[in-house]
Amino acid sequence: EPQESPDLFDVKFIREELFYYARDENQFLRRRRTFVFAFFPDLTAARFKDPELPVQRIVLALAAVLALVRKLTDWLSTDALTFEILFVSAQSTDTEPLAQEAELLQLLLRELIERQAASIRTVAHPAALVKYCSYQARTSQLHALFLSTHATDFTIESGVQTELLVDNARPRLRDGNGNPQEFLEEDAFQSWTQAVETILKLWL
Repeated sequence: EPQESPDLFDVKFIREELFYYARDENQFLRRRRTFVFAFFPDLTAARFKDPELPVQRIVLALAAVLALVRKLTDWLSTDALTFEILFVSAQSTDTEPLAQEAELLQLLLRELIERQAASIRTVAHPAALVKYCSYQARTSQLHALFLSTHATDFTIESGVQTELLVDNARPRLRDGNGNPQEFLEEDAFQSWTQAVETILKLWL
């Protein structure tokens, strides 16, 4: 009709320029991996600046988690990845002791959170954390990193469990069997880098 512009669909049809799109089913065939990073409330003691380190221990712990997330995202781009950042509540107080750290991670992981590839939440107690990890292990390949200032006695039923102990300028790392991982770096700051590299080796 002269008084109206022709429909774009009709124009494309006449020119044989229509394209057909098929749904990508690859997402259902990709390996599902869930990475859990659990922060225990005693990490408030890690808000401490050692003379050997450029920043507080808690900052390096957050940086280690961020580095792991970014490396895993790059290296496992063909897998279906989910990152769960869990903060264990303190039973003795009504306030969340690591609320500031949770808010910072919310900002740093904003893009993954918007894509629903990452989430940040709070669990009521360590038993709830173990239950949550065991549930996730039923539907995906699970890797869990517990961050604390002392060794935890909680064990998940399946999956790869690792502990990062932040009680000194140099982090301590234990695998799921409780075996310590040795760091050869003499520099305290470089030992944090080596901790991230060792975790990646244990998980991949």
